[in-house]
Order: sequence, then structure tokens, then C-alpha cells
Amino acid sequence: MYRAAPEPFQQAAMLALGFCNSESVGMLLEEVQPLIDDYSSTRTSVSAQALEFMMPQGSRSRLRRDEMRTVVAHVYRLLAADLRPAVLQEDTLLRNKIFDWIIDTLKYLQAGTAESFSEMQQLRYCLCMVCRAVSTALAATPSKAFSTALRRSLFETFGSWCEEGFMPGRYRAEVSKAVHMSRVRIKDPETAKQTEAELAEASDVVEHAAYLAMAAMLLGPSFESGHQQGGRVLSWIQRMLIKPSAASMSSSSAARGPTKPVVAQTALLYLLSTNVDLFNVCVDQCYAAEPLLSRAYFQVVAEVYAAQNVVVKPQILLSIVLYKIVDPAQVDVRDDALHLLDVLSSRIWKDTLKGTKATAAVGVAADAEQSSEERQPRVAVVIGNLQDSYQQFQYQLSAKLARDHPELSELLCVEMMRRQQDGGGKAAHHHVLTCLPPWMDNLSFAARWEGNWSEKLLESMYFVTAQHGAVFPHEIECLWSTVAGNKRNIIPILDFVISKGLASCGQGMEAVERYFTVAKRIALFLARTSSQHTIDHLVYEISRQISEDDDTAPAVSSDSGAAEFQHVRWPPHHSRHRSGGGHNSGDLTRADTLSGTPTGGVQRRVDMLKTISFRSEVSSSSVSPSLADTAMNFQRGPGDSHSPDTSRRNSSLPAASPLGRPPGRGILSRPQLAMCLLAEVAYEHDEDFRSHLPLLFHATVTAMDSAEPVVYQHAQQALVNLLYSLSARHLELHKTSGALLTEYRQVTSLIKYLQSMRGRRLWAHEDVTLRHTQLASSVALAALVNAVTDSIFFESDLRERWAAEALKWMLECNSRHLACRSHQVFRALKPTLSSEACNALMAGLAKCLANPSKLSLEVAADVLMTLQVVVDVMEASKLVLYPQILLACTALLGMSYVHLWSLLLHLLSKVLDKLDFNNSTIQHVVLASIPPQQPPVSTPEPASPLQKMQEAGEGWLLGAALLQRPHLVVIQQLLIKGLFNRDSQLVTVQMMSQLARQIGSSRLPARGRRHSPCVTSTSILEETLGQGSILNGLAALFGEPKDQLAFSIFSLLPWLCLHYNHTSFTPTAQACIAALQLACERLRLTQVANGLAALNQHTQQDLQSLLGLLCPPLCTAFFPRCAKVAFQRMMEVLQRGSATRLPALAILQAIFEVPGLQLGPAARFANDSQLFFPVAALLESSVPEESKGALQVLDAVMRYSDRNAVEEYVGQQVEVLHWAAAIDDPGFDRGMVTEALGNIINSWPRHARQAGRAKLMPFIDAGAEQRGTSLELRSS
Repeated sequence: MYRAAPEPFQQAAMLALGFCNSESVGMLLEEVQPLIDDYSSTRTSVSAQALEFMMPQGSRSRLRRDEMRTVVAHVYRLLAADLRPAVLQEDTLLRNKIFDWIIDTLKYLQAGTAESFSEMQQLRYCLCMVCRAVSTALAATPSKAFSTALRRSLFETFGSWCEEGFMPGRYRAEVSKAVHMSRVRIKDPETAKQTEAELAEASDVVEHAAYLAMAAMLLGPSFESGHQQGGRVLSWIQRMLIKPSAASMSSSSAARGPTKPVVAQTALLYLLSTNVDLFNVCVDQCYAAEPLLSRAYFQVVAEVYAAQNVVVKPQILLSIVLYKIVDPAQVDVRDDALHLLDVLSSRIWKDTLKGTKATAAVGVAADAEQSSEERQPRVAVVIGNLQDSYQQFQYQLSAKLARDHPELSELLCVEMMRRQQDGGGKAAHHHVLTCLPPWMDNLSFAARWEGNWSEKLLESMYFVTAQHGAVFPHEIECLWSTVAGNKRNIIPILDFVISKGLASCGQGMEAVERYFTVAKRIALFLARTSSQHTIDHLVYEISRQISEDDDTAPAVSSDSGAAEFQHVRWPPHHSRHRSGGGHNSGDLTRADTLSGTPTGGVQRRVDMLKTISFRSEVSSSSVSPSLADTAMNFQRGPGDSHSPDTSRRNSSLPAASPLGRPPGRGILSRPQLAMCLLAEVAYEHDEDFRSHLPLLFHATVTAMDSAEPVVYQHAQQALVNLLYSLSARHLELHKTSGALLTEYRQVTSLIKYLQSMRGRRLWAHEDVTLRHTQLASSVALAALVNAVTDSIFFESDLRERWAAEALKWMLECNSRHLACRSHQVFRALKPTLSSEACNALMAGLAKCLANPSKLSLEVAADVLMTLQVVVDVMEASKLVLYPQILLACTALLGMSYVHLWSLLLHLLSKVLDKLDFNNSTIQHVVLASIPPQQPPVSTPEPASPLQKMQEAGEGWLLGAALLQRPHLVVIQQLLIKGLFNRDSQLVTVQMMSQLARQIGSSRLPARGRRHSPCVTSTSILEETLGQGSILNGLAALFGEPKDQLAFSIFSLLPWLCLHYNHTSFTPTAQACIAALQLACERLRLTQVANGLAALNQHTQQDLQSLLGLLCPPLCTAFFPRCAKVAFQRMMEVLQRGSATRLPALAILQAIFEVPGLQLGPAARFANDSQLFFPVAALLESSVPEESKGALQVLDAVMRYSDRNAVEEYVGQQVEVLHWAAAIDDPGFDRGMVTEALGNIINSWPRHARQAGRAKLMPFIDAGAEQRGTSLELRSS
């Protein structure tokens, strides 16, 4: 045939060698070996020459090396395709020869020395087919298979012969180049076209063979290691699966063999079967978003797991099964999922193979009984083709598995929710979310959820809610509602959600807004299932606001604002300072509105919230200016720097503290986040909130001026929702009937007003300061508080409960600003004071004064204003049960802080207005409440002045006992210093007038008369306390009435004369003179009363003439006992006053010009140069009137001295009172006042003291006393 047959027959005969008998394969290869040696050598061998001689003449020229190589390649291809099974494992020689040929051909093709593209394509095809056949035949014996290096080299080489290889486009470019060269070489168009078609067809065949060979090369250990394991190979497989070309899917391509996706799936099966360590990598791809990719991976995973004993955690496979059991595209995927579940059950849960638990069938009849030797057959499972059918089957299967294997619930939920974050499309998410509730029924989150499966699952659920909450709201709600069914899960879930919020706060407001869209939805879902537990925990988190520090960084201010009564020391050459303390002429027209109570500065209540009818589109301009304009436009003084705006402008704040927050603090705190979450919950629930209303109202109202807009916006929303849910929604039902119509309009008006203010603060962020104790924002706050309590009219005890909550916050919270607002809320509610609350307020006041700083003194001002309101609303019959308030006021009169002292006088004034101290019962109650003194040591030393005072039953026992200073004889001694400061002058005048009126209305016995002793319950109590039984009650409380009157007249007279000189008396001055006149009449000092009446009439007489009429009766009534006190007061006015110096000089001149002036034992003080030093100093004054008046006084003194030089006082010895200084009394210090207040607190009943707060005003630094020393302006 070689000699005579045509060329096609010659080729057929040559190719027929590949189909020789398997027993002759070795002989055939022995015959072919010389040909291999010939074309591998550099010259033609003898055998080749002989073969060439034997062939026809026409074909000798075609017999070249490449043709021999091609012939041998086809022989090996056909031989490898027809090998008997297991022959390569048995015949080592045959296997080695085939491997040698493969390596030789691979080197030849890699060298690229072939002259003909057609012959090279044939070599490529043969090499691909031989390698595929050999690799498949040797797969059962890995030790005899391809080496890893050879497989890698072949895989990469085959990849360069196909379009989906590692260099896309390279192979097609090579084919195009060959086609172009053939077209150039062949001139006949028809022949060229035919050749081009043949080359394209051959190229497709080679490419397909390369794909199959690449897949076969994956049989064996992976030739990629480390973190790149499976990287390039899996990338190639995924490209084959996802992007099959149109040519590969055509009918002609299908005739050549399997399509690209099938090849890729086969390659993946080869790879995973021999590399089970890639199982987890393939499992991850089962959840790929591309359906073709995930389907192929899943089918391979299921097949490999069924064929090999792969160790995989059961929850991983269960998750895949539940995902794929509802695959919408292919039925075989669902069947594979059932098969995988069957294999899993038989391997891990062998006991579940009995009865209906054999596979995943639900509701199928039990299997027929079989012998013990036979394996129990599987239950027949039929799944419908409709989506509703197989989705229902999925849910039933999930429920059954959850019941049978509850121990997998935690891990399976973690696995499935984690896969949800980056799983497939919308349909896959929906199907899986519906099958999770049965497993979540078994969950119980750990209380310490950090760092365990609870955190992983909650993280996954949180992000799934963020991703799919808007698309699948019902399914997401079902998940959260299921876990909320276990009440123990509520706290860990909310704790996790709030912790996520704290993490978001560190990323800026955009992150916070994204967080709220998810967190609010979660809180709402939880509350719908377990409302009470959810609300209770959120309220608990809100209550922790009491332990949070201020949300704004404190501003640094060098101005303490703590003005004190100062002692002025005159230099040797004194000149007048018109800016000094005292009431100058410019202050004479000052309005008497300053004399109002602390709440009287902005006294009228904002009742707009109850009366105004709101329009549907209400604006802030339509509301009351007291609540909107006054609060929002309130201007702070230059010394106040408590608002966030001024704090942010302060250059001393760190640059990393935006919005005025303290360094290192996020935008929101845990309590604030909880309040924001509760805002949405409040809309859907009502009764569950009723037990928490005081705390919630207090937290929302005090947050209305937060530094963060998101906080006060949510506070407004929470308040609106609470009002609507608790009141307006229910009142709507009665609107048509006309019942409760007024209440309905009231609450709807409040809701509409709050809605109109959405996005804006209701009032400015400000705190009480010593200079500004009356805040416009506190008026707006009080109006809102009263409007809220009136709206919740069905809670009769709301005011009392809210007041108790406000009291707790103002005494125990760590934030100064919250304490300030809590005081304002407490004052707005005007509750009835309890003994425990009164003791706590006193203890807080004592702590503030014991550690004086700017902060603590401002807090003390708040406490005093709160006590004012408490006393103002308390009935007299109830106030008498709290005598400690009067004792505290008396003790605190010794302090030197002007603004606090003024507030204290307002408080004392209210106490005096409420109680009738002429009532003997009230007198006895107050005296019985005086803290017991330390018993005297038994020594022969004489009794102390205090003991003598107690024994004699005379003198100001209350002041001497509290302040431990027996030289105090009347309460006016502690009031006089207020006349020397403009901020306290008017309130001091009013207080002295009030005490004078009290004397005028008293029922006084004659001086020196004692009460007759009688045995009563009150006297027994007095004896028990060591106070004596014959004390004059009113004198013991405030001092001897006549001494009180003397101190009042001589202290007020310069001030009254100043008004007389400049203008008509103001109402305050007129009331003062009237009170003094009434007291004089009561004490039968008629001449003095007439003189004061003449002063009050403001006749045309000059001041000196009026003093000539007034001073003689004054001297007759009060001298010599009060002579020195009168002189000392005038000298103090000359030292401290400015405008009152001239009246004081006129008074001194008038006194010494009184005819027959009898100073008695006090006469020797008239010659005391030290006493009259201030008069002598004014001789050098730059004001002519002052120097002239001083000269006239000295002349009058000299004339009096000359007139009485030889006279001696003969008669009864009279005690002469003296008191060097009203301000800077050397007998007073701060410790004395705080000690007295402490003694009062300690004398409180035991039950009230035990109820005191252990953590009282913690924001007041215990070390503030060091900083407070800079506030001490008292001279040494």
C-alpha cells in the first residue's frame, strides 16, 4: 500500500497503526522509536533513507522531519485513546515511553521551530489528547501520575492555546496571523477561502482539546501553594463558567465535545477531588452572586463530599443545603441539595436515619420494615417545581432540622447570616431569610456578648438589616421578632446596638445617620414583640445620663464672678474713688423691680402653651415671645461662658474637640443614643411608658438645649410621640362627643408647637451664674414643664414623681448643666418638700460652701433659688415643721459672697412672710431645733458668755448658739454689710424693713421681764435641750427688739438721708421709714417715730434741720447703750461709702450738737482718735463738701469734749454695745459658717439623714478649696 496506493490510503494505513492489538503496542513503539530518533537528530538517518526509497517518488519530497513527527504524534494519540484500562499502571516501559514522548513534544512546541502552522496545530492537538488520556488513566494511582512540575508546565502551555487561557487574545492573534500568511501564499481565491476555513476549524478543535487537557492536568496535588492556592486555576475555571463564548455554545462546538461550562465544572471536580483542602474555598463560591458560578461549585462540592470522606462542620453544609434547596433555575441543583443532606445525615447523625428522620422529608409515611442485615431505604422525597412549593418545603425542612438538631442553632445562624452579607441575588436572600426563624427560636444570646458567637451573629444581623431592611422589611422583622421572643435576648441585643452607635459616633455625623436608619428599625421590631422589656432597658440606659459628664468642654474664665464684701483700707493721702461701693446718685432712680423674688425677675409664667390656638401650619413666630423669642435670643453677659458657642470659641480648648466636646468623647453618649432609639418606639406604645414618665419627661426636657442638634431633635420627637401616644391618641376618641375637648385642644396645641420648632433649640444652652441667676431659658423650660404635666392630666401624681426624679438628678448627676436644668424643672413643678429632700438640699449647699469655686458657688445659687420656691409654695403649717431652714438662713448670713447673700435674704424674707414668729409655739419649735452645744468641761473657770446668756434669758440666743459668737446681739449685725454693695443694697433695706414690721406687730413684754415658769410640754422640751424655760422667744430668735431697732435706724439713716437730698423717696424708702416708725411706736418711742414721720413727709426743710429734730429723740432713746455702735456704723459708712459720706457726716454733726448729750460710759470713746480717723482722713478729700463736713464734725466733737471734760457719769452701770466692723469682722471666717450649717444638718432627725445621697453633687471637685482661695477677697 505504501508503494502503489494513493496518498489518502497511505495516510490511512499509517494512522491504522494506532489501532493495533494491545498486545502489540510494545512492538509498535519499538518500530516507531527509530523514527523518533531520526527526526530528533540533525541529519537524516539510514532508516529514513530506506523508508524514503521505498515510498513513491511523488511523496519523497514531503517526507520531512516535521511530517514524521506529526505521524508519530497521531500514532501516540490513537494509541493513548485505545489503551486497555490499567495498562499504564502495569506496564512501566509503556508509561515511560509515553512520558518521554510528551516531554519531547512539549519542548519542541515551546521552542516554536515548526515551519508549518498546520502541522504545529496537529502536534498541539495530539499532545492535548495524549495528556488528557494518560492523566485520566493514571488518576487512580497518584504515585505514578504526572509530576506536579510537569502538570504545571503542560497546564500553562495548554492555556496559551485557547482564548480563555492566561493570555486572552493571544491565541486568536496567532491564528489570524497564520490565516493571513496562507492567504498571501495562495493566489487562488477559492483555495485560499477553503484553506482559511480549514485553519479556523482546526484552531477551534485545538482550543477545545486544550480546554479538556487543562482540566485533566488538575488531577493531582495542586501546583499552587500558600495563600495563592487555587488562585490562577480557580480564576480560569470561573472565566470558563461565567463567560462561555457563542462559538462554544454552537451546535458545531457541541459536536466536538462538552461545552466550556461543562469542561470547567469537570476541571473543578478534578481539582477538588485531589485537593480536599480547597473545600472551604469552593464552599465560599457556592454563595457567589453569579448563578452559573454558584451552581457549578455547589454541584461539585456535593459530589466530592458524597464520594470522599471530607471533614466539614455540619452547619456549613446545612447552610448550603438550605440555600440550594430553593434554587429557582435548575431542578438538579435542588436534587443535589437533598442528596447532600442525605449524605450528611448518614455520616454525622446516624441515629436520624431511623423512621421519618432518614432524610429531609416532611410529613412522609414511615419506611417499610426490613431485616437488620439490609440497609434501611431512603424515604421518597418529591419537591414541587413552583416557587411557592419548594419554598414551603424549605421552611418545613428547616423547622424539622431545627427541632432535631437545636445544638446547631447558634453556629448555623452565624453561618447563614454571614453568607447573607455577600451572598447571591435578591431571590436568594429572600428565601434564606424566611427559613431562619425556626433556628432563631433556639437562640439565647450571652449577657457578655463580646468576643463570642453572639457578637458574630449580631454583627451579621445588623448588616443584613442595613442591606436588606428596606427591600425585605417583613422578613427582617420576623428575624428580630423571633430572637426577641426570648426575653433574655432583649438586653444583649440593645446593648450591642448601642455599642454600634458609639462606634459610629467616632466616624462622623454621616455614619451616625446611617446607624439610626438601622438601629431604630431594630428597636422598633424588638418593641413590637417584647415592648415592656425593650422599653425598660432603653429607659435604664437613659437613666444612666445621670452618671455622664457634661457634653461640652468647660470654658476657662479668669473672672470668678464671686464678688465679696470687701474691707477698704485707707492710704495716708486718701482721695475719693467715685467707683467705690455704695449707692451713688446715679442709682437713686433704680426701679424697685430688683427687689422681687428670684422668680420675680421673670416672674410672669408663660401660659401660651395652654391658651393659644395653633394653626395647622404653626411657625415659631406665632408662639409666645416669652417661650420662643426670649429664650432663643437671650443675650449672656460678657463674663458668662457656659454656652457651647462661647466654649467653642475659647482658644484654650484642644483643637481635636469639635462642637465643644471634651477631648476623646464621641458625638453621642450611650444614654443619648438610647433616647434617640426610644423616640420611634414611643409612637407605637403607650401604657408601657406610664411607669417611666417622670424619667423620660425629665431626660427629654433637659436635652432640649443639647450641644448636638441630633440630640435635641430626637428629644423633641420623643416628647411629641409620648404626648401623642399617651394622651392625644386617646382623646381623639372623645373629640366627637365633646368630652375632654379642652384637654384635647391643649395637648394638640403643645404637639403642634413642638413640631413647629423641629430642628431648633427651644431655648439657649446656658447655666446659672453668680451675675445672672435669672435665665430667660428657665422661664421657657418652666412653661414647657407645666404644659406637659397639664397635658398628662390623667396621671394625678405625675408632678410629685417628676419632682422626685428632678431632685435625684440635681443632687446626684455628674453634669453641672443637667443639675442646673434639674433645679429649674424642680422649681417649675413646685412640689411639696419632704424632710429627706430638705436635708439633701442643705447637705448640697454645705458641700458647695465647703469647697468654694466658681462652679460650686453657682450651684449654691441654684440650691438657694430652689429653696425659695419650696418655701414659697409651702403652707405655713407645713413650714413650721422645717425650722432648720430658718436656722440655716441665720447661719449663712455670715458668709461674704454678695450674690449668694442676696439670694439668701430673699429666702429668709419668704420664711418671715410665711411664719408668725410672735406665735409662742413657733418660737418654741425653732428654739428647740437649735443644735445642742458641746457640754462645758468641768473646770473652775467662769461660765462663757453664751452660758450667761442662756441663764439670764436675754440676748440673741439663736445667733450666738449657731455662730458661736456671743458678741452678736441682733440679726441686723449680719445684715448691715449688704448696705455697702449695690447688688445687695435694696434687698438688705427690704429685709431690715421686714424685721422692723415684725417688731411693730409683736406682742412684747416690758424689757427685763421674764416669763413665769410653768410646766408644759414645751418647757420640758426646752429644759431637755438646755435652753432654759424663761427666754423671751422673739428676742432669742432675732435679738432684743430695741437693740434691733437701734441697729436698723443708725445703719439705714445715711441711706435715707441720701434719698431725701436728691429726690423723692422711692416706694422702698417709704416702706422702710413706715416700718421703722411702726416699730418705734410699738416700743413706745413716740418722739423717734415723729422724727421719722417728718423725714418721710419730705418737707422743704433742709437735711440738717430735719436731723436736728430727729437726733435728740434718737440719742435719748438709744444712748448710751448704743452710742458707740452708732459711731462705729457712721465711721464704716465714711470708709466704704461714696455717696452716703455727706449724710453720715451730717448725722455725726447733729448727734454731737444735741443739747445735753449724755453718752455715759461711752463718752470716753469720743476722744478716741482711732475711732474718728475716717473723719480726719476726709479733711484731705478732693471733694470740698466732704472736707467741710469733716471739719464741722471735728468741731462738734471738740465742743462736746470741752463741755463734758470735767463731768463724770454717775448712776446705774449700763452695758455699752460695740461692734467694730460689719464687714471683715475678725470674729468671722468661712469655716464658722460651714461648721454651723453642718451642725444643723447633723441635728436633723436620723431617718432624714439616712436618706441622704451618698454621692452628692459629684461634679463639685473635692479639691476645689485650693482653687477657691483665689476667690477670697477679704483682707487679712
